[in-house]
Amino acid sequence: CNLSQFKMLLDILTGAEITQPTLNHSCMMINVLGQDYEIFTAQLPFSKKNFFWHDYEKKKSKTNRKMAHINVIGKDRKSIHEDIKNMRIKT
Repeated sequence: CNLSQFKMLLDILTGAEITQPTLNHSCMMINVLGQDYEIFTAQLPFSKKNFFWHDYEKKKSKTNRKMAHINVIGKDRKSIHEDIKNMRIKT
């Protein structure tokens, strides 16, 4: 989107004029949980240029705790699904 979720929330909370966001790219997010965190970090950097890693830098990894996420950008949902399906993560 052309606006961050934080700016939109701030505008709502302060009563500022609300701007309608526009979509710049199709995108999907993959949550990385504690039990999978080491598997993913061992693979960094990803070979795909449309995969963007966001690490929350939490000190302790726990089962089902959200540790990071990956944004996958593509021309449409179908191409993103294909990229994710073809993602090669060695377990």
